[in-house]
Amino acid sequence: MLQIVIDSNNGYFELGLQYLLLTMKNHNHQSDDVSLNFTLSKRDISLPDIIFREFMVTINIKHEPGIRKNHSLAEISRTIHIPFICRSHNMDDIILRIRKILLIASMGYGASTRTDIFKAAGLKRYLQLSATENNIMLLTGKGHDASDISRLLHRSERTIGVHCRNAIKKMGMENRLEFYKYATWLARFGNSDEITLCL
Repeated sequence: MLQIVIDSNNGYFELGLQYLLLTMKNHNHQSDDVSLNFTLSKRDISLPDIIFREFMVTINIKHEPGIRKNHSLAEISRTIHIPFICRSHNMDDIILRIRKILLIASMGYGASTRTDIFKAAGLKRYLQLSATENNIMLLTGKGHDASDISRLLHRSERTIGVHCRNAIKKMGMENRLEFYKYATWLARFGNSDEITLCL
C-alpha cells in the first residue's frame, strides 16, 4: 500500500487534492491498470512513497523488504521528481497525471529505470529534459544567471535561453518563476542521481 503525503501550506490545494485522491480511490474499478491502494499520511512520516507539493511531486521507490538491509536509506531508494503545475489543466488531465504518478510509484525498484518508466507511463523520450536542459535547471537552482551558465557550459546566452524555454515548456510550467522555484528546491534538497520526469 502506497503512503501519500500532501506537503503544502495552501489549505485549498491540500483539501482539493485529498478530495480528488479519495474520489479516485472510491471509484476505482477492478479492470484498472493502476492500483489505487494508498493511504493519506501525516507530514511527519519518515519516507513516504509519494509527496505532493504545489509545484512538484516526489516519488520514493524503495527496495523490497529484505533486500540490502545494511545499506543507508539513500542507497536503497530511487527518487523521481515530477513537475506538478495544474493551473492550466482541466480535471481529466489532472486525474490522468495522478494516475501516472501512482503507476510509477507502484512499479517497484527493479522496474524503475528510465526506460521502464517511459514505457509503463506512456512517456515519450523526446518530451523529457535533455542533459543540457537538466544541467541548466540545476545551475539555475544553485543561483547562477544566464551569463554564468553560458560561461560554465561554453554556450552563448541565447542558446542557454532557448534551452531554458524548452525545459519550461516540457515541464508544463507557465513562466521562469515556476521553473526557478522547482530548480531551487532540487538544488537545495536533491542530488544529481535523482530523476526529473515530465508528464
